Amino acid sequence: MNKKAGEKPVEPVPSGTGSKIRLFLILLGCLIAAPSLLVQTAQADRAQQQVEKEKEKKPKYIVITNDDLPKRTPKETTKENTPQKTNAGDAEKKPPKGRTVKEKKEEKVKVDPKTTKEYWQEAKARLVKNIREIKEKLNEMDNRLGHLRTQSEIEQRHTEFLRIKEEMKTLFENVANFKRGLVSLEEELAELPNKARRAGVPPGWLR
Repeated sequence: MNKKAGEKPVEPVPSGTGSKIRLFLILLGCLIAAPSLLVQTAQADRAQQQVEKEKEKKPKYIVITNDDLPKRTPKETTKENTPQKTNAGDAEKKPPKGRTVKEKKEEKVKVDPKTTKEYWQEAKARLVKNIREIKEKLNEMDNRLGHLRTQSEIEQRHTEFLRIKEEMKTLFENVANFKRGLVSLEEELAELPNKARRAGVPPGWLR
């Protein structure tokens, strides 16, 4: 090839220079991409740590909600919540444990107290006791009235005389009330045998 006048000759590229340039460019690209790779790696590490923390925060036990429970029909729920009814009559019919056959029969047969000997004897004894107590009380009031009469005849003080008269007035009223009660009790005692006879009670029970 003929060289033109004034042109500088092209120097040949030394061997091995192209490979060095390519290596340089590769290293430069790696240096440029390295920061982004480091950032991505750091972000991935933080995400992994966050996931592990969330796992640690979660409770180890299992939470069961209403949706996890087996569904029951309204009939089953009603049967479970409805209390069992007991028959009160059956409870009364069953006698307590430990009782004899005789005691069980006595429980079934209700005895009218007015048909027992004890009832009539207690009724007579009560009337006799009340009559005796009233007579004793009337005797005490009569003695007190006699004492007050004597005291009023010899008492010279007007104030004391008035007090004695007031006490005597109260005693007279009490005596009248007690006498009316005594008459009523004596009539009831006299009528008791007739009352017992009408009830079918043997006469010997009131002796």
